[in-house]
Amino acid sequence: MDLTSEQQALRESVADLLRRQPVTADPVAEPEARRELWRLLSAIGVAGLAIPERYGGAGAGPVERTGRG
Repeated sequence: MDLTSEQQALRESVADLLRRQPVTADPVAEPEARRELWRLLSAIGVAGLAIPERYGGAGAGPVERTGRG
């Protein structure tokens, strides 16, 4: 399945952010880093992907939510 240009841009934005903002697998080890990562992900729209548009979210489908495409 081919991604739209918007889906590809989101994928690249998230991948770039995760490369620049490494976080350990232990949520207790770096709580501030995890909060900052969530803040940054939310700023590029990740937080609203699974929320329907009628409730103010992006109304994304499974491709956007999983990043598989």
